[in-house]
Parts: sequence; C-alpha cells; structure tokens
Amino acid sequence: AIFITPIRFDPQAAFKRKIKLSSEEGAVIQKALQGEKGSGTFLDYRAQQVLAVWRYLPTFRLGMVVKMDSTEVFASANKLRNTLLKISFIILILAIFTAILIARSISRPIKVLTETSKTISAGNFLARAKIEAMDEIGELAQFFNQMTDSLVEAKAVVEQKNVEVEEQKEL
Repeated sequence: AIFITPIRFDPQAAFKRKIKLSSEEGAVIQKALQGEKGSGTFLDYRAQQVLAVWRYLPTFRLGMVVKMDSTEVFASANKLRNTLLKISFIILILAIFTAILIARSISRPIKVLTETSKTISAGNFLARAKIEAMDEIGELAQFFNQMTDSLVEAKAVVEQKNVEVEEQKEL
C-alpha cells in the first residue's frame, strides 16, 4: 500500500512511504480494499495508538483509511471529565458546608431549649426559652414557656392550699 497524501508526522510520505499489507496497519487497508467499512483502534507506523475509520471507494477502486491519535481524540473528553470532577468536588464541599449550617441552625435552638429545661428542673422557675423564629422549634419554645407558666401557677396554687391547710390546723 502506498500513501498518496502527506501525513502529519511525515510530510514527505506522499507516494514514497509504503506499508506491507501483511502488517498490522496493512490489515486495516486490506479490509477497506475488500469493501468493508468500519472503525477501530490499532497501532500506526509510529507505534502509537490511533482511532481509525476505513472504507472502500468503489469509484476510484481505492481503500481509504483515516486515523487520528487516540490521545488527541480523547483530549477534549479528558478535559471535560477533569472539569466535571472539579465542579463535582466544589459542589460536594458546598453541599457539606450547607448541611452543616442547616444542622447547626436546627440543633442550636434545641440545645438552648434543653439548657433552659435543665435550669427550670433545677428550681429556677423564672427561666424562659427564647423564641427566635416562628417555625416548629419556635412554636415548641412558646409551648415550653406556657408549660413553665402553668407549672409556676400550679406551684402557687399548691403553696396557697398548703397555707390554708396549715391555717385550718391551727384553728
């Protein structure tokens, strides 16, 4: 087989460079000359991996093989993959950061409410939960404060009843 055009890495190849049809590269040319069309990968005359497309041209009674280095063909796909990996990593970091912020915004009011309940259970009935938002946690804090107010009122009623009972005992 004879090259009829210059090739990229051997500009002097036109009508000078020949390959044997029994070689690996020649096998692709044989397929094209036998009327097959197809594509695949193989090693070229420089022993580099290439992607090739071959076809028989019946009008000219020639077989044509077009090839390109695999590294060139996949360069843009590799660049795209690397860019997507970087973007994915950045999105992952942002998602983790956002999840931490959301978790803290939920857990902080619950921790404050827990501390307030510990203070009240220790006997300080003047402590109240701060209502920072009108969401579910703010509603919980509001009902917690109402419960504490009811507890203070119930304690006052019990103390009043105790005073009345003591007064009746003295009579």
